[in-house]
Amino acid sequence: MAEGISSDYLDEDVETDSGEEESASLDDADAESQDEGAMVERNFNYIDRLSATMENMRLDEPESSTSQAGAGVSAEEDGLRKLHSSLNWWSWYLNSICAHSQKVSLLRDFVESEFFVIDGDSLMMTYIHEASLDPGQQLHFFYLVESFLFDLTKKKAKYVIAFFKDTECIWNQSCLHLSMRAALILHLQLNTKVPVRTEFYNCFDPQWKKFLDENHPYFLVICDKAFPTRRRHSATGIFHILMLHTLGHRINVVMSSGMTQDILRVYGYHTSSKPSIVSTFQRNEADLKRTQEQLVNLAPKIYDRVFCTVHKEGLMKRMRREINRSYTKLKDLWPEGSDVSRIVCAVSCSAALNVYAYEMTMAETAAGRGENTENNEDVPNRLAIQEAADICRIYCLHVALLRHLPLSQRALKSDTQWTGPAQNFLALRGLTEYLLLRQLAVPGWKVDLTYLIDLSDSHLLRTVAKVCTEVPGCAESEHKLGSKIGGEYRHIWETVAKICPELDVGPTFPVTCDSGIVVPPANKAEPGATVQRIPTIGLIPITSALAEEFVGDVLGQLRHLDSEDPALGSLCKMKAFDEVFHWHSTRPLVEPQVEGMKEVRIIPKDPWEKKKMLRQQQRLVVFERLYAESLDENAAVTIVTNQNEVTKCQPKQQPAPKCGNNKKAVKTRAALIIEAQAKRKEAEMEKRAWEVWHTQKESIKKEISQDFDKGMKCLEKFLQRCKSDVVKVTAEMEGIEYCCKAWDERCQPKESLSPDMNFAVCLMRRIHNILDKHEDQLSPTVLNKLARYLKDLGFLNLKGTVLEMIDAKQKPRKKKVPERDPKFPVGLGASRFQLKYMGPYLFREERKDPDPRVQHFIPDTWQRELLDAVDNNE
Repeated sequence: MAEGISSDYLDEDVETDSGEEESASLDDADAESQDEGAMVERNFNYIDRLSATMENMRLDEPESSTSQAGAGVSAEEDGLRKLHSSLNWWSWYLNSICAHSQKVSLLRDFVESEFFVIDGDSLMMTYIHEASLDPGQQLHFFYLVESFLFDLTKKKAKYVIAFFKDTECIWNQSCLHLSMRAALILHLQLNTKVPVRTEFYNCFDPQWKKFLDENHPYFLVICDKAFPTRRRHSATGIFHILMLHTLGHRINVVMSSGMTQDILRVYGYHTSSKPSIVSTFQRNEADLKRTQEQLVNLAPKIYDRVFCTVHKEGLMKRMRREINRSYTKLKDLWPEGSDVSRIVCAVSCSAALNVYAYEMTMAETAAGRGENTENNEDVPNRLAIQEAADICRIYCLHVALLRHLPLSQRALKSDTQWTGPAQNFLALRGLTEYLLLRQLAVPGWKVDLTYLIDLSDSHLLRTVAKVCTEVPGCAESEHKLGSKIGGEYRHIWETVAKICPELDVGPTFPVTCDSGIVVPPANKAEPGATVQRIPTIGLIPITSALAEEFVGDVLGQLRHLDSEDPALGSLCKMKAFDEVFHWHSTRPLVEPQVEGMKEVRIIPKDPWEKKKMLRQQQRLVVFERLYAESLDENAAVTIVTNQNEVTKCQPKQQPAPKCGNNKKAVKTRAALIIEAQAKRKEAEMEKRAWEVWHTQKESIKKEISQDFDKGMKCLEKFLQRCKSDVVKVTAEMEGIEYCCKAWDERCQPKESLSPDMNFAVCLMRRIHNILDKHEDQLSPTVLNKLARYLKDLGFLNLKGTVLEMIDAKQKPRKKKVPERDPKFPVGLGASRFQLKYMGPYLFREERKDPDPRVQHFIPDTWQRELLDAVDNNE
């Protein structure tokens, strides 16, 4: 791993003396001349010196703290500065440890990797910042997480996902992330078979240490950095402390950010625990534990960005009571139970409306008394209670649409933006949703948790608000929404109104959205926004003597397009297609990784780097060979649509044993009738096949004489459609005769021209087909013809093999005549000719019985023998 762990604290102003700066500088020239072992040894000696410096800082800390005890605010600032300095140092320490991490196969390269632990918050942090994930797309987020876990389970990995209670504080600034975390834990516990542990407070919890001692995990998957697009020191510090604690307990660490997978393996950056790391952690364990507690205490509260008044803790208690009251009322209204999306929607909307009304009452009372609130300037921008109810209507309608709309219609993105007060109310509703999910499981009440992964969709919510704003009458009645969607929305909103009857939330319809909820379109345009340009109109400049003679003066007064105008570039004739993909396999002809590896590189002086570069070149050669083999143009799949062809692929049945004393088996009248009908149908089918052959024979012959390849394709099409074996044999012999004549013409002596072997290959292919597929239908006359053709090609050994297929009783008695030389030989032996020119067309014996050890294809005999040897440890 080239860069190691990226630090969030390197931009802080940390005071270090010049001696430490000199010890921190590494001589690049010396580092290049050392081998890998010497570099690692010097690196860890440097780490030991840093750990000793940290120990001295820890011993001197009480004196500095007592001297600044009465400083007030300055003492608090000094504590924050020391906390950031400590986090900066530990980040530097981890960077030195993980600088030489290698990407290895986690489940195959180590025998001990039978059990490992995944940090749940690290897993969530990795996929929340996935490039393909849009904020608010809960269904897509759960799909990414489940795909990763499904691949691990499919590869027989044994793992446990652990969620620490203190680590939840890193998500406190986003109610959406808190809700997604609670839903992820519930989904993994109740809807999947993935083992999840949530009873640990932090990594210093004695129960966590007991769990590690009992299970002995080989490694722990941890995220190396939190919120890569923002500066959140506390979140990254908590992950770094967990990494140090894990390495300090002799457990390896794998970074979740660099994990990749293929069909067989899982790869990740693996960092091993070493004795120097264990000793450093044991000396500073108390400091790390105290730093962990400070980070948790300094984390922002979950209600800091939701409430605008001073009494935030009182509003939080009020919210918990409202959630419990609304949940209890909902159980009385829906005693038969419901699914989780409807329950969360009804309870969160009703509780949010009640708390919002109470907060507005408190703000008005404080304003009447002349008291100042924490954010008094934001109070005039609050939403009215009816506007908050409109947002809840939009949300309830969006939940009804989630249950009935397909994904293709939900995928439409909207550029609508919420106003500031609307965002605050949506955050309030998200906070109630999070608190509800933490106490959702109630015994004795049926709750369907199927839709736990799809509670909301921010894109769909904004789309509904946009449609309600631009088309006011689109949701004015249940009839316009449809019976299913309109009926479900009415049911949810009437339940919300019954839960909070003290509030006048208004009727179910119409669903409206005014300017106080979404930003008007005129206000959304940014100063630097691009405007669509009107294309330039003009004539294309050309040179024509005729035009200059008749309308030369007029043309000079007209507007002409510039030579660099994009309209002229669109008229240029381009290639029909860019030749970057193979025509048959659609594989790219040039891989980006190959282009990067082919760049000219300077041979490094470091032996380890030189060895690594040579190894990469070897991998490139192997990749090019395998890639060239994968681009086989003749690899085709034949789809058999003829029933006769299907039956021929099946194993031949053994003939029934004859009855004793040469007596024929007695057949019933029904069997005789069925046999007669089958023979009649077969005769009719053969008659029709003969008619078709006689009709197409001349046209096929004409096509072969004009264009040999096109004519042979016509013959192949006829053979695929024909259902009579006798007619097929006749057609095959006609094709063989045509090929023989074409080969004879090409073998005539001509100056400076060599015969085209494609005709000989085509002739041998036809002979192979007729011998393989119609062996039982071949008469002695046909076999003699085939033997003669093989002799003319110069394959005397194959001629004898074909003649041996003729029964001795059917062989005609002929006078011995001295054999003549081959008429038009190919100049090679039969074996060498087939290996050189007919490799793709040779038949091979394929097995039909599957092997349970291989899932994606049916292995051959030699592959099964190799698997048996591996199973027997041979």
